[in-house]
Amino acid sequence: MSSSALPLLTAFEAIVASRRSAGRFDPSRTVPPALLSRVMAATARSPTGFNMQPYRVVLVRSPAVREVLSRAMSGRGNASRVVEAPLTAVFAADLRPLESMAAVLAVEAAWCGRAGRYLRGMPTDAALLLGGAGTGTGACSGRSAAGALLSSVAPGFLPTPPSSVEAWSTKAAGLAAMTYMHAAAAAGLATHAMEGLDAHAVRAACGIPQRYAIPLVISTGYTLEEEQSVGSSTPRLDMGELFREDAWETPWGAGGGA
Repeated sequence: MSSSALPLLTAFEAIVASRRSAGRFDPSRTVPPALLSRVMAATARSPTGFNMQPYRVVLVRSPAVREVLSRAMSGRGNASRVVEAPLTAVFAADLRPLESMAAVLAVEAAWCGRAGRYLRGMPTDAALLLGGAGTGTGACSGRSAAGALLSSVAPGFLPTPPSSVEAWSTKAAGLAAMTYMHAAAAAGLATHAMEGLDAHAVRAACGIPQRYAIPLVISTGYTLEEEQSVGSSTPRLDMGELFREDAWETPWGAGGGA
């Protein structure tokens, strides 16, 4: 099938190819509010389990707050990017996501796109997945109770729970962060995702409650002119290494799937 028959895929491929981690940002250029709003709206469409949206994003634009936030970053490069970029998005993963269930159910009910049975089962299903954790209760005791309940309903079946609520919420925050970076690239913005940080100091700088873990921050803005034509995309491993066909031992393409 020709690329002309798949215009959306072709456009997305161009967006993916255009995204690079900016080394430096132009501090004289700000992100227009209307453009940022569109990036935010796209980010909010990221998928999450049970539509729980167990993440929050603090968009730091104030030079004073960026200065404080930069001190929470590991390494001179990360710190300088937070200061230079006109915006840094701080992604926070909710460690008590079940406490937001009422708000999620309210927007779901207003949407009227789910069956009533699904909505009634959401609290129990989400609690089963998270093993009773995410509400301030103990994960181990919660998982035991969840396992007993599910076994009574469906003997022999027990879904593998996430290793922790933090892992589950961090995965959701990661999906949102990738959507954010692709939306920013589509808007002509440069980004740089950073994991080297002191989570406690980041929370203090932005007033984020202890309830949230901080998996990453993403500085956002426009690259300096001298960086706009530097280098090409960084290399990736071969597709046969990254992707497998039907089973782990079969590299993609070896079984005729390429």
